[in-house]
Amino acid sequence: MPTKGRKVLLNKAREEYKDNDLYEFARQATIQEGECYAGRDRKPYVMHPTKPRILEIMEFARKMHYKRLGLVFCAGLPKEAAIVARILRT
Repeated sequence: MPTKGRKVLLNKAREEYKDNDLYEFARQATIQEGECYAGRDRKPYVMHPTKPRILEIMEFARKMHYKRLGLVFCAGLPKEAAIVARILRT
């Protein structure tokens, strides 16, 4: 069902966005997404990412002034987790 058909839910979501921290998180996430895809003005639009995900995460963390990030990886990816941790420390 479209959101406009769920007025109570939509009003509740609007109330949640009055929280400045949540609003700023959503605002910065929207900005970050807009900066990471090319050709958004072309029709039909086909998503074309321009940055690797790790760079997106780093840029978003800077925009939010985060000093620390938590990493969660499955036990089968310890080498990959170590690489990501090393990248984020720089």
